[in-house]
Amino acid sequence: MSEFKYSERIDAYLEGSMSTDERQRFEADLLSNEDLQAEFDASRAAQNAVEFMAFQGMLSRIKKEPPTKPIGNLANLNNNRFWLVFVLIGLASIVLFWVFLPSGKKEIEQGQQGVPSDSTHLQKELQTPEIDSLSLNPIPVITPKKEVTTPVPSHSEKYIALAKSVYESEPVTFANMRGSQPLPKNDPVFPAAKSFDDGQFEQALKLASDFNKGDAGYLQAREIAAHGNFKLGYYEKAAVIFQEVIKASGDAGERLEGYLLLSWLAAGKSQTASYKSLLNKIQKEPFHPAHEMVEKIKL
Repeated sequence: MSEFKYSERIDAYLEGSMSTDERQRFEADLLSNEDLQAEFDASRAAQNAVEFMAFQGMLSRIKKEPPTKPIGNLANLNNNRFWLVFVLIGLASIVLFWVFLPSGKKEIEQGQQGVPSDSTHLQKELQTPEIDSLSLNPIPVITPKKEVTTPVPSHSEKYIALAKSVYESEPVTFANMRGSQPLPKNDPVFPAAKSFDDGQFEQALKLASDFNKGDAGYLQAREIAAHGNFKLGYYEKAAVIFQEVIKASGDAGERLEGYLLLSWLAAGKSQTASYKSLLNKIQKEPFHPAHEMVEKIKL
């Protein structure tokens, strides 16, 4: 395989045979492709070396060739001035190449180090134009426009945001979960209930999960665990526990059906038969505890 992968593009660019669009694409690739940059620099250096050698050869031939017969003093003077100017221009071109090109490359590298890479949207900005040693014209500065896009939430993110919004519209507390009176401190579920009300949901979930079937306060602890899972974003686990408590509580479990529906919604289960059946049931019962909650769900 050839060592130079981009020679055709580089030659076309340096010869000026590219169209405007091709030239712009090449200059953009030159900023982001390190292999292309290295090959471009090598080609430029080789081209200038060849030109310098050709220039030296021409000077050698001039020295070896016999001088032309002058036509009077004025012709001889003009001829000497012509070659003197020609030599000075050549030397000036070489000096400009070795002075300006390294500094231009250095500034380009420094500018690129401060620009973050974004593989999908942004190109690196060129802060200092590189001097073309052949024509002494600067290569145009490429400043691509940065695209400003607003993130669009995914389908599941919309469902989660909706479920959390409806859930938070009716704050859940467990201070009075056994009736109108505050939960006594000697109640088995008091530590878990207080942790939840204080916003310590991980601690509440841990304490509520220590209960076993048959323990005093088991169903209340499971209810705290269901809400704790929902608060922490474990929506499928919350739905499973809500179903357990609803089934074990009989008619009293109806008050938790709205939270079961929200857990299913956040877990991406809104297209299941169970979700649709429960949604229709609550919508058809105006006095259902979760009827107003369901009315807030807009899909």
